[in-house]
Amino acid sequence: MFPDDPEETADSDGDGVGDNADAFPEDGNETVDSDGDGVGDNADVFPNDSEETTDSDGDGVGDNADAFPEDGNETVDSDGDGVGDNTDAFPNDSGETADTDGDGVGDNTDPFPENPDESADSDGDGVGDNSDAFPDDATESEDADGDGFGDNVADPDPADPCVPSTTVSACTGTTVEAVWGETKWNEANWQ
Repeated sequence: MFPDDPEETADSDGDGVGDNADAFPEDGNETVDSDGDGVGDNADVFPNDSEETTDSDGDGVGDNADAFPEDGNETVDSDGDGVGDNTDAFPNDSGETADTDGDGVGDNTDPFPENPDESADSDGDGVGDNSDAFPDDATESEDADGDGFGDNVADPDPADPCVPSTTVSACTGTTVEAVWGETKWNEANWQ
């Protein structure tokens, strides 16, 4: 069968390559294993990479190196949290994966994950700092009359800016700017 080469006297699988030169002498579909991984080049998606042979999701990354071998949209999980970098809002923070409201604060640490205008509640009263008139006082959160006294506890009449004090600017109508304008100032000292 191979008269010029005494080593090649048999072709068990009939593929035209002698058994001595055929990496797969019993498989007519395979003759070469370029990377020596035991998978013939015809069946090996990565015939020159002995670490990879298959790409189950067809994303171009071999199953051994692909963190998500069954998901063609994901290949890497940089922080090891089980969520691929393409869908992880915080790919380098294993404690966060989502930012539902898109405010830059992860849902796990955002006390208001559905509200992009709120991401902190300093006093823990359930009212976000941006909406809380008293963000550092858990007993107060609103000041309806703008007198500087909280409606919950400190202000006995939240509709009247002159209660409990008649000297606040909300009651007198005097603003900080008006007080400055009435004062003589010469850059060196108050007069």
